[in-house]
Amino acid sequence: MCGRYTLNMEAKLIAQRFEARNIKIATPERYNVAPSQVVAAVIFQPNPDSGEVERTLTGFKWGFEIQANKGVKQLINARAETLTERAMFKSLTAANRCIIPASAFYEWAKTPLGSIPYAIRVGEGELFGMAGLWQPYNDPNGEVDKSCVIVTVPANSKMASLHDRMPAILTPESEKIWLDPSVTDPETLLTVLVPLADERINYHRVSSMVNSVRFDGSQLLDPVPENEPEDVRPKTRKELKVAEDASVQLTLFDKS
Repeated sequence: MCGRYTLNMEAKLIAQRFEARNIKIATPERYNVAPSQVVAAVIFQPNPDSGEVERTLTGFKWGFEIQANKGVKQLINARAETLTERAMFKSLTAANRCIIPASAFYEWAKTPLGSIPYAIRVGEGELFGMAGLWQPYNDPNGEVDKSCVIVTVPANSKMASLHDRMPAILTPESEKIWLDPSVTDPETLLTVLVPLADERINYHRVSSMVNSVRFDGSQLLDPVPENEPEDVRPKTRKELKVAEDASVQLTLFDKS
């Protein structure tokens, strides 16, 4: 699955990387992006003046609100294997596809020490795109009008030691297909939703501070020794205050 990630690049550079002509969101450095927050996404949509389809970097709420037996449930991931099976995903796969830019993502491995967080990067830390789906959203705060989920695939053999799922990370070639509005055939779209090659993935253990959304600083990506026996979260009030001061919570949404 994918439940936390980082994005530490300014909007202009993200737009250049994903060939987005329009920018409707600010992207301050984020190191602990979490569900329910506003996240950056690249979509295709017609220009209201020319009618030409263009890519836009915009903001979505991360997570679909689904009615369940015990109330509203939040869905943050969609399994690639179910996109052509579940009714709620079929139409979205055909027309409401997006890319969620990221610099790294986190995963928790189950070990004798408990759940241990790891930061996973592509290559040497390059910006990458995760396949996503979006739908209209009635935001009570009026910030955004769409919400999204991140598509996941079975983990590659390198990631499998941490978790059995991983985000569907698109290659530059598959990004073109995923964001091509003329492509609606589900079988064609499913061909790009595959695990990224093992050699493209690098990961290392990180601090358990990432478990809490109150922390959002670059130190979350600092490596922690694999043999570290102790929980490395701050334990005293003083340590907590120092960590919080270094982890300023920022919104991705541009309110200007």
